[in-house]
Amino acid sequence: MTTFDLGFADIGEAAYHADAHTPVPSLSSSMVRGLINKTALHVWTDSPRLNPLAESTDRPAFAIGRAAHREVLGRGAAYTEIPANLLSSNGAAGTNAAKGFKAEAEGLGLTVLKAEEIARIKAAAESARRGFAALGVTLDPKESERVAYAEIDGVLCRAMFDNAPEAMPVLIDLKTTVDANPAAVIRSIERYGYDVQAQHYREVWHALTGEWRRFIFCFQETTAPFATCFIELHDDKGDEADWIEAAAAKTAKARRVWRECLATDKWPGYPAEILKVGARSWHTRDWIGGAA
Repeated sequence: MTTFDLGFADIGEAAYHADAHTPVPSLSSSMVRGLINKTALHVWTDSPRLNPLAESTDRPAFAIGRAAHREVLGRGAAYTEIPANLLSSNGAAGTNAAKGFKAEAEGLGLTVLKAEEIARIKAAAESARRGFAALGVTLDPKESERVAYAEIDGVLCRAMFDNAPEAMPVLIDLKTTVDANPAAVIRSIERYGYDVQAQHYREVWHALTGEWRRFIFCFQETTAPFATCFIELHDDKGDEADWIEAAAAKTAKARRVWRECLATDKWPGYPAEILKVGARSWHTRDWIGGAA
């Protein structure tokens, strides 16, 4: 990596995800989570850098998230409204005119949304801004979507920080959701491995700056009443409620697997053997509790 300058890079979201300009493939948060929760084969399959035939994993819900990021963070992929007269009678963007408009706009790098979607995004963004203001946090667009590259354990790692305020030692990550209830948020953290994302980002920041920053999630509902929930993962080594110790072990394991896969160009899937699995304790308890 002597021919590549580590540090912060002024590149856009598309270039970041393509990962085509680095001397070797770099390890992102989503790849770390893939190596831990799935397999190296899944990570290879989804990587446009590693797999020339990789398919886009973009989904309609991601368009809402990108637009929300633009509204709240002041930086990111721009969006445009599809004219209502191009839509079909049921409001779908299925007409030839709508498809043509969408193709042209997306060719310019724009996210295409309907008027009602934009109205909801703006309302959600206003709610998020009020929440940040109440916490005393100012989101400077210059500090939004900062891309960084760092070497950790001999692995080139990358991260895109939603916002890293100069005035506060925190890293902020915005998540759009349909339910920001703390109980639902905890389930999302477990399901999507957001604890691992937080630790990967903190480690990249630390590798570059020597500073361990707090990581704050903003979970923002995209439907009325557009409630906002701010979350920081409990960090107290040895406490059973601690997230970070296990997350750090996971990121370290992912880097070990990544190094080996890159070195051997072997990307194994699930074991080619029959696995005997036991029932979780709650499975039996629930059956007994509901039996007549």
